[in-house]
Amino acid sequence: MCLINESTAAAITYGLDKKQASSSGTGGKKNVLVFDLGGGTFDASLLTVKEGVFEVKATAGDTRLGGEDFYPTITCARYDVVLVGGSIAIPKVRDLLQDFFDDGRELCRCQSINPDEAVAYGAAVQAATLSGEGDARAQPQVRDVTPLPLGLETGGGMMSLLIPRNTAIPTRKEKVFTTHSDNQTRVLIQVYEGEGARAEVNRLLGKVVWCPASRRRHEACPGSRCASTSTPVAS
Repeated sequence: MCLINESTAAAITYGLDKKQASSSGTGGKKNVLVFDLGGGTFDASLLTVKEGVFEVKATAGDTRLGGEDFYPTITCARYDVVLVGGSIAIPKVRDLLQDFFDDGRELCRCQSINPDEAVAYGAAVQAATLSGEGDARAQPQVRDVTPLPLGLETGGGMMSLLIPRNTAIPTRKEKVFTTHSDNQTRVLIQVYEGEGARAEVNRLLGKVVWCPASRRRHEACPGSRCASTSTPVAS
């Protein structure tokens, strides 16, 4: 199983849509900002797109911000620019983005894709690419990054960072830890995703139990490694 960031999937949709709309089907390097505002979450990614290669430079977001947080008195109206996510239809959001880019540039629009379907469409294209279906020459290449820091819970419930946010994936990081007490027989290794100093405020991705080969004083844990492909893996 392979996972893909929502805004990255939307960027694939944008790139394919632009290619289909172009008469030549070719173009130079483009810098793309994907603004994905859904009902309950917000994501933004900065990418470069060139000749079918999608390289994510940075990604950020807020899991607690979405269209549901806007006052219901803000009514919907017809809009000219199509971005990503159902809540992008809120006119005030569009106006804020247009004011932010006050140099008169036109915001990205997909000519043939519903903004509610852009993420699903891009994810389907990436799934077809990874499974080897379709024309290999027309398939996009995705170079993604970690959307949030990855780390392990240590003594006192603190979060020990292993992989920073916006690290290009796949990647692998190693860090040596010691057991909490002498002659310890089991170590619970828990992998978290998030930016909180305490592990409990971050999202638990998985856990594994390590049994030391011998009982010694504060033995080092050689298996405390964290690798990230499209999904984090602890070993």
